[in-house]
Amino acid sequence: MSVDTSGSNLYQQQGTRCCHLSRVDQAQKWMNEGGVASADALIEIGRATLGEQSTQTTPATQPDSNKTSGKEYPPSDANKVADSCNQIGAFRDSKGAGQSEPLWSASMGVVGHCQNGPEICQDWSSGHPEYDRAKTAKKLEHRLKTPPTTCAHFKKINPAGCLGCPHQINSPITLGWNLDKDGSQFQVLDTETEVIDPKKQIEDSSRNSTVLDKYSLSGKSSEIEKQLVEEKLILGPIALQGQITNIYAPPNAGKTLITLYLLTQCIEQGGIDPSKLFYLNMDDNSKGLLEKLHIAEEHGFHMLADGYRDFNENQFVILILEMIKENQAHGVIIILDTLKKVVDLMDKNKSSYFMRVMRRFVQKGGTVIALSHTNKHPGKDGKPMYGGVSDILNDCDCSYTLEVVTRDANTNEVVVEFTNIKRRGNVVQNVAYSYRTGYGISYLETLLSVKQFDETELIPLKQSAEVKEDNKIIEIITTCIGEGINTKMKLAKEVGTRAGISRHSAIRIIEKYTGTDPKIHKWEYTKGNRGAQIYALLESVTPE
Repeated sequence: MSVDTSGSNLYQQQGTRCCHLSRVDQAQKWMNEGGVASADALIEIGRATLGEQSTQTTPATQPDSNKTSGKEYPPSDANKVADSCNQIGAFRDSKGAGQSEPLWSASMGVVGHCQNGPEICQDWSSGHPEYDRAKTAKKLEHRLKTPPTTCAHFKKINPAGCLGCPHQINSPITLGWNLDKDGSQFQVLDTETEVIDPKKQIEDSSRNSTVLDKYSLSGKSSEIEKQLVEEKLILGPIALQGQITNIYAPPNAGKTLITLYLLTQCIEQGGIDPSKLFYLNMDDNSKGLLEKLHIAEEHGFHMLADGYRDFNENQFVILILEMIKENQAHGVIIILDTLKKVVDLMDKNKSSYFMRVMRRFVQKGGTVIALSHTNKHPGKDGKPMYGGVSDILNDCDCSYTLEVVTRDANTNEVVVEFTNIKRRGNVVQNVAYSYRTGYGISYLETLLSVKQFDETELIPLKQSAEVKEDNKIIEIITTCIGEGINTKMKLAKEVGTRAGISRHSAIRIIEKYTGTDPKIHKWEYTKGNRGAQIYALLESVTPE
C-alpha cells in the first residue's frame, strides 16, 4: 500500500469503507498496518481495487425536469437538503405553517424523493392548520410521479427564497447526495477518523461521549461574544438594543407617533446608526406613509412598505432567515408596525414559529421592536390586555401596554402612559408622554409636540381621568344605594343590569370608590347580619 508521508492532512484511518450504493453488500475493508495514510490515498486504493474487479458503476446524474419517469436518483438526505436550501429549510422549520399550496407541493417534490421521504413530508407538513395525513399522502403520491422539483421552479413561485443562494445546481435534492470530489457517488459506511499530531500523541479520553457532545458550546464563548451588541436604551427608557420588545396599544393611542419620536431622538443623540434601522410601515394609507417617509429620509433611516419596490409582508420571515444565514443581523434594528401584518397573532403555531425566528435574529445581534393592538376588552383589573395568543408575550424579552390617560378637548393635549408587563434588563416600569393633536394640526406638528410628561402631575391626572370615565357607573351606584339597594351582591347585580356591564366590572367600581375619604371615595360600608356588607353614601355625596 502506498503511504502519503507529506505531513499535511494526515489521518489514522480505522476501518473506513467506501463503496457505491448499488454494491453495499460487496463492501470491503482496507487497512494500513505500516504507517499513516491520507483519506485520498485510501480512496485511490478503493478505486484501484474496484477497477481490478471490473465492477461497473452507474454515474450519478442530476434531475432532468424534462423527463418524468423511468429515472433513478441516488438517495438524498432531507435534512442535509434543508440545511443548505432556504426553500426546503423553511418547509422543515415551519412544519408547513404559512406556506402556500404551490410552495408546499414543490417542497414535497424534493423531500418526497429523499430517504424516508413520505414520513418526513408528513412530519414537515403537520404544522399547517389544515393538515390531514390522508390528503397529504394522496398529494405526495401524485407528486412523486414526476422528478424532483427544480431550482428554476422554486425561483418562479417564491423568488425571495432563492436570494443569496450560492449553489449552481438543477434541483435542491442534489444537496443531500453523498458525492466524491469528481462527482462519483460514494457512501461512507463506517468511519472512525482521528487526527494525528506527529509531534504529540493524543491522549485517550476516559469519558464516555454522548449524542449531545456535538451541540456543546464549550470553547465557543469568544464566537458568541462577537455576535453580542451593547445592551443600551434605544427607544427612550423602554427598549434595549439586542432584545425583542412588544408594545400593545389600542388604535389611535399614539404608539407609532411616540415610537418615531423616540427613534429620531436617539438618532440625533448618536445612539442609533440610522443606516441599520429598518421601519416596516405596514398599516398606513398613502398619505400617512408619505408623511412618515419624509421623517425617515430626514433622519437617514430606511422605511419599507407592503406593495412598494416588490416588497410584501409574506417575504419578511424569509428575508430574516436570509439575514441570519448570511450573518447580516448584527446591529440591525427592525420596527414592525404593526405586528399582525407579518404574523397571524391568533394562530399559536405560526406565532410560536415567528418568535423562534426572531429569537435567532437577536441572537445574531439584531433588535426587534413590534407594535401591536390590545384586546377590545380590558382585563378583570380594568387594565389593557394584549391581543392574540400568549406566545408573542411569553417569548419576547420586554413588553409594554400603552393607554390613554386623558384627552383634553380644550387644549388638544393627549397624555398616554406606558406600563411594563414583562422585562429582562434595566427598563422603566412606567413612563408617560403627552402630545397635541386635533383638527388642523399636521402630523409633523404633532410629532414635534411630543414630550415626556411630569410623573408628579400624572397621579392626580389619572385619578381625575378615571373618575370621569367612571362617572356614569358612579351615578347609577349612587342612585341604587339611595333607593335602598345597598348590600354588595344585590347592588352589583342591579348596577350591572342598569349600566349594561358585567357584575365583575360593577364590583370593581363599587370597591374602587369605597372608603372614608370624601376626596376620592363615594361610599362606605358596615357589616350587617352574617357579615353582609351594607353600603351608605358619604355625607358629601347625595343621589340626584
